[in-house]
Amino acid sequence: MGKNLDRQRVLGRFTCRVVVCIICIWLGVSYASGGLLNPGDLVVADQSTSAIIRIDPFTGDQSIFASGGFFSAPRGVAFDLNGDLLVADATGRSDGKIIRIDVETGTQTLICEGGFLGNVTHLAVDSHGDIFVTVFDLETVTDHTGILKIDPLTGNQTLVSSGGVFNSVTGIALDANGEILVVDSGIIASGTAGSVISVDKTNGTQTSVSYGGLFFLPYGIAVEANGNLLIADQDPNGTIHGNAIIRVNPLTGSQSLLSSGGFFESPFGITASADGEIFVTDSTMDAILKIDPVTGGQTILSSGDLLNSPMDIAIVPVPEPATLCLLAFGSLSLLKRSSAVIKK
Repeated sequence: MGKNLDRQRVLGRFTCRVVVCIICIWLGVSYASGGLLNPGDLVVADQSTSAIIRIDPFTGDQSIFASGGFFSAPRGVAFDLNGDLLVADATGRSDGKIIRIDVETGTQTLICEGGFLGNVTHLAVDSHGDIFVTVFDLETVTDHTGILKIDPLTGNQTLVSSGGVFNSVTGIALDANGEILVVDSGIIASGTAGSVISVDKTNGTQTSVSYGGLFFLPYGIAVEANGNLLIADQDPNGTIHGNAIIRVNPLTGSQSLLSSGGFFESPFGITASADGEIFVTDSTMDAILKIDPVTGGQTILSSGDLLNSPMDIAIVPVPEPATLCLLAFGSLSLLKRSSAVIKK
């Protein structure tokens, strides 16, 4: 059953690529290939290679999508409403920056740097286009760690939430309602456990979603299509369960172990596709792993070569069927907002 489901997913994504390509040829628009990005491709921020690496989700083939420019140590990646790629970059405690990359040309634009931005780790984009960033070392404020909102046009920074129950926020995601969810790694030395915390975007109120339990050093977070949360957790000495992916019910906070041990050495970034595929970066084994959403089985999709310290990971948006229909009928003005890979 699992193998048949996997074949169906692969066939569906391949069919989507073919349909997009045919429509683009018919309308005389270009379809990204080669060094550009295709629907369903994986993009990985590698802080040691100092580049954004494109990974083919079928073959695991690697290529450099963007490097040089403003990059020092890329860490977080997310797509904005226009389909362009946003990158959180920092080499230390006081040099954080947010960079936009045009997916058609690879051109980099610096959105902002300095200000509150310290040791930035992950970022997410809401339905209004605002950028939310987790910062390990907040600059110019007393509190150690927190969340910033960044205006995508002006680069203005606003402190959304800090202090409270925060100890060391890392991963960030938005649920289907646009609510902020962050992972906090806790403080091992003081016995403070890791947690998932919900944060109100308007007033910064923090609410615990899930605390302790299976968490040892949680870093990455992703939201599945059904609303469940996936947490990449590091436990190299097997204190609780070993390195693992933990599934969390956001309504009850209940935790379950999806995948542990195996190839994992330092699972860090995690993402989930609309059809259930799960991809994880491992920053020690320098690899991208594919995780079966039902059995938790692990497969090494890509490793070594350009991957030297892969951090965050994202999936290039796949056009919805409605988008393809609009495209076929010539409604191109909405296209870039729906997909990062089809250009007029």
